[in-house]
Order: sequence, then C-alpha cells, then structure tokens
Amino acid sequence: MVYRCDATPEVGFGHLKRGIDLVEAVKARVPFEARFLGTFADRARAFIVGRLGEVTIPVSNEPKDDGKLRAMLGELRPDLAVVDLLERDADPGFMRIFRDTCRTTVAITDDARKRAIDADLVVNCNPTQEASWYAEPHRYRLGLRYFLADPALTAERRSTVPPIRGNRARVFVGFGGRDVGDSKRRIVDALEPLKERLHLDLLVTPFSPSMETLLAHLKATDWDAALHQSLSPPALAALIADADLAICSMGNVGYEVLLIGCPLITVNLVSRQDEIATCLAASGAAINLGMVDRLEPDRLRGAVARLVDSEDERRRMSKAGQVLCDGQGLGRVADLVVDLLTRRPDAVGSAGKA
Repeated sequence: MVYRCDATPEVGFGHLKRGIDLVEAVKARVPFEARFLGTFADRARAFIVGRLGEVTIPVSNEPKDDGKLRAMLGELRPDLAVVDLLERDADPGFMRIFRDTCRTTVAITDDARKRAIDADLVVNCNPTQEASWYAEPHRYRLGLRYFLADPALTAERRSTVPPIRGNRARVFVGFGGRDVGDSKRRIVDALEPLKERLHLDLLVTPFSPSMETLLAHLKATDWDAALHQSLSPPALAALIADADLAICSMGNVGYEVLLIGCPLITVNLVSRQDEIATCLAASGAAINLGMVDRLEPDRLRGAVARLVDSEDERRRMSKAGQVLCDGQGLGRVADLVVDLLTRRPDAVGSAGKA
C-alpha cells in the first residue's frame, strides 16, 4: 500500500495525520506494508517515523515531476494506493498515474466542487457534497459519517455538556497547521474585552509560526491563557473535551471538536472551510463568522458571550454536531479499504450522503 499526501507549512498537518490514522486502522485488520509518498517537512517526517517507522519516500507535488512518480509507482506496483487529494491533485491526469500503476485506488478529499474523481472508492467528508452529483454514485462515500477520526478523540465524546466551572469559561482555539494571517492573535485581540470571563487554550502545531511572540503578547495583555504544542491525540482530545466552547477553522480540528461535542464557533482560513461551516451552521451545529481576514470582533465577542451565558444553547449545538459526526468514520473507511484489498466483489456497494 502507498499513501500519497503532503505535510508542509503551506499544506498543514491534517492530511498526514488522517493518513497515519487510516494506515494504522487498516493494519489492525489485515497485515501489509505501507509507504508514504509526498513532500514532508522535517517535523512531519519525524512524526511519521515515530508512529510507523522509516516508511517515507520523498515525492514532489510539481506537475513537471509526474513522470518520476509514474516510473516509481511502476516499479513498486502497489496493491493499493490511497491518494489524499489537494485541489491540484484532482486533475484527471494526476489520478490516471495511480490508476495505471496500482491495482486499486482510493481517493480521500474535502473538495466542495462537483468534480468526479477517477478512483475505485472516493471518500469525501465535506457535508456540502451530494451523491446525485455523480454519474457513478456507488463509488462515493460522502458526509461526516466518513470523517477519519483518531480513536482517542472518539473516546472523549461527551454524553452531556457540563456547566461552566468557576468564573471563567474555557475556550479552545485551534487553526490547524496553516495559521494564516496570524489567526490566533486576531482571536486573542478580538476577545480582550471579555478576558476577565475567559481562559484560553491555544493549540500550536509543528507548522504554526513561532509561539514566542504570541506568548509574549498574552503575558503583556495579562491573559489567563495557555499554549499547547504538538499534543498527542489523547492529550488533544482531553483538552477539547475540557473546553466549554471552541473557536476553530473547519479543517480537521473543527471536525474533531464536533465529534467530541464541544460547541463550535468557526472562523475560516480558506473558502472551502467557509462553505463547510455555512452548511454546519444551517444544521445548528456551529456558529459561522466567516473568513478570518474579514473577522468582525464585535460578532465574535457576541457569539462567545452568548454561548458562555446559555447552557441550553451549548447543549443544543453539542448534540447537533455529534449527530452529524459520530466519530466512527475511521472504522467505516478502514473496513472498505480492507474489502478492496481482499478483492471482495461487494467491496464498494451503494453510496450516499449520510
């Protein structure tokens, strides 16, 4: 098996993290060898080695290097290729490389576009997707039922929303690896008038900008806050579960907040995330404040204050998010991949949005 993804400051860490989770879940069901192909920053490569050993093969994501990729796959002849798609990767010519050289191909994406993808199985947890868009809907698994959640996160799913403890609400703030436009600093500054009512837990990933500047700013402005860097999945799950509400973009961390059941305010880094967040807001699972570069501080403060003051609203949002994202997607997708690996004739079956 080969798993194709990138993990760089520009792309972020989430594609790699869900890839490792899926590989481990499949290996728990059937033994096989796995290789990760892609462009990996040093910290990302160290993360892979720590979880799976020395299994990386550097591969450029530049179109000019597609011939090298085809030649390498031609030598490896994998039984299965899982391709975690960036938008450029959805080009039919890129997917054809894997179709021509690998026995079976699975594509994993968050793409919001109505674009058919040439693979035996396409997993897209973007809730805006509809099976009716595609000529061969049986190849697609769509919706948050297929979000690849680490089991440690699923273990922290809340059964209820507890009352706020003490005189400060705990607010989890996370923007994944791509902290575009100094997003966390924008959130901190917008919430400063409420700082006597809040404690902030800010997630810093291996690809986040240096945290020294942010830490100095928090101290200078006398915030009750903590920065958390490179958390293990159990530690991240516990931190989210301990929060009274969360402020996130709708990348992997946003989905993780939903499945645990933490009330979610979304502030997004790219348009695709904003489309997802708008869909979730329509279901009552999130409060969407749009793009971070157009963030209105008054709206953020109002949303935070409203959730802090209303246990009923926090409870409603928690339940709505957990209905959409039940945390079992990793097992569902791992079972489908095992079916494909073992060539069961009913491997894919019927698909739809769930």
